[in-house]
Amino acid sequence: MKGGALSTFLMTKSEKVSNLTLTRFCLDAARGLDYLHEVGVLHRDVAARNCQLDEYGTLKIGGFGLSLKAYYYEISQSDVYAYGHLICEIFNNCQMPYAGMSGAKAREEILAGKILSVHGRAPEPLRVLVENRIFAFHPIYRPPMNEIVDFLDALVNCLEEANPGENGEVESALEAGNGDNLQPSNETEDVYELVDPGRTLATY
Repeated sequence: MKGGALSTFLMTKSEKVSNLTLTRFCLDAARGLDYLHEVGVLHRDVAARNCQLDEYGTLKIGGFGLSLKAYYYEISQSDVYAYGHLICEIFNNCQMPYAGMSGAKAREEILAGKILSVHGRAPEPLRVLVENRIFAFHPIYRPPMNEIVDFLDALVNCLEEANPGENGEVESALEAGNGDNLQPSNETEDVYELVDPGRTLATY
């Protein structure tokens, strides 16, 4: 796609754009996964390396080589867990979760209940959602993608109201090449009081 790989954008330009832009990426990915789950498809390889940006800066999910038909709710929740890793990548310059660990060591950490932390730059409601719900050890306690979409849609709306001048950041960064004309912004803490993960998402 014209905008290129999300992983490249995150490694070279994510520090130049706002939390609003990064949260929009999360929403775009959630919408894509929600659609796949609605039509009974499990992605099975959700990661920044499998996402692309179009010319408008909208994130599109690709990399369907491992995808298959899913028949049970619990199966689709593995995508939800992997989606949490994607959020960590988005807010941490595309650093891979459990970077530097072997597969066995990462599994040991997960089974020991050591939850990944979302980068401190992420909006607080999103961090709480990921760490408390999306990374829930048992799949039945993870929210379905349609509820995550609703939550992120509300969060993005709140961030847009607090930061009305940040539309079009990604397009500007892509056109600029290095994104030097962009500056990261600090959203007001008032936004965090408007979106409550516990209230927005149903509890199982």
